[in-house]
Amino acid sequence: MRPPVIFVTLALIASAAHADWELILEKGAYCIASDGERLYAGTEKGIYYSRDDGDTWRLSDFTDRIGHLAASPRLAFAYSADHGILRSVTKGNTWHRINNGFDRKMDENRLYYPKLRHFLITSFGMVVAVGHQSGTWMSRNRGDRWQKASDVWKGVPLGNSIYSMGEHDGDLWGLWSIYKAFRSPDEGATWEYIPHWGDVRHIGQFALVEAWVSYRGDLYVGGRRGFGRWREETLDWEDLSQGLPKRPHLYHLVVHRDRIVGGSPYGVFMFDHHAETWYPVGLSDVSISAGGLVSHRGNLYAAAASRGHDGIYRAKRPFVSPEGKAAVTWGALKTK
Repeated sequence: MRPPVIFVTLALIASAAHADWELILEKGAYCIASDGERLYAGTEKGIYYSRDDGDTWRLSDFTDRIGHLAASPRLAFAYSADHGILRSVTKGNTWHRINNGFDRKMDENRLYYPKLRHFLITSFGMVVAVGHQSGTWMSRNRGDRWQKASDVWKGVPLGNSIYSMGEHDGDLWGLWSIYKAFRSPDEGATWEYIPHWGDVRHIGQFALVEAWVSYRGDLYVGGRRGFGRWREETLDWEDLSQGLPKRPHLYHLVVHRDRIVGGSPYGVFMFDHHAETWYPVGLSDVSISAGGLVSHRGNLYAAAASRGHDGIYRAKRPFVSPEGKAAVTWGALKTK
């Protein structure tokens, strides 16, 4: 006799009250990153790091406002409007300015560093600092020297029009202006524009793509108007925005426990790969920052930018099966 099948329905807490969350102790957080061993948080007060998966945090030697972070097993990068690009080779304990080639500009008798939107650390060792209208810089020597991308990457008129960049299957990908995608199979030596004429569904349908993520061999993007998947066989983009709010604005995408998770102004959402739809998984009235999601040692972390709820959050329990029936609660991370 076959055993009975028991169906368990797990309630989503996306619309739950604040009782399901604890208010973060460290406010003013803008971004979060992981090098696989430590967590890094960029805040109004500087760069914090955690050696125990976010249970406690320590303030590093850099104590000014941080806008963006990126980390790899051996290096971590940060951006400060007043100090430029910083790098740590000590797991976040100490930070040093590395602005050789990332020159300051003059505006109304005031020197300032160009504004950056995000960092990309590639699998082949290139570091890209994307600034969009401020310009984009790249480095092949861990940031010891930066070069304007438009001076190095020939073949396409990139200029100051790179809005965001990602990596997929060894190729560099990017959004040029607001509607055209481009890619390079050879670390920037040559570039190819992705066609967008005729009946082809082009990347502009998602409006200002912020996020790029590789998942199960496919490339996915998230933008201000939705979420999509690249189709190599037809050279177009498939819209997979079902389940997202009407104006989703996906700031950030990560792969967590074999799921794509997205951060938006309306909280955190999870993509059900089988049903090809999205489900809310918490922090529903909290805006997740750009660069505000990271998967670290089996846990999911979010940097929230909402007034009154700003800070770093951690999912108390991992996502559970079946897909689309996820139960998540969020807890605060303590600081020292």
